[in-house]
Amino acid sequence: MAAYFQLISFKTGEPTSFNQIDEEICAAFDHPVDPERYICGWYDAIGARIATGNTLDQVRTIFIGYIIEAIMDERKANQIRYYTNLIGILNWITNHYTTNAWYSHAK
Repeated sequence: MAAYFQLISFKTGEPTSFNQIDEEICAAFDHPVDPERYICGWYDAIGARIATGNTLDQVRTIFIGYIIEAIMDERKANQIRYYTNLIGILNWITNHYTTNAWYSHAK
């Protein structure tokens, strides 16, 4: 079963390409666009959770849980910055987009 998602712009009401969204995120965080990778791996970290049915608020709660876990386990301390950055990106997405997710069963 394949899982898909789109981010729908509040401004236009239309789906926006992930490359364009990445460019907007990079501009918002004053970060150069990397033509090979999305900033902080947001597409994989956030997008996969949206595609599998999580809301933006649920994704945020998951990431907060990871941060708490990392605070409690010093071996995971390097994850605090990563998930904090992802929450910043997620907050930006929440302010500019809504989600649409669906599944497709192969025949």
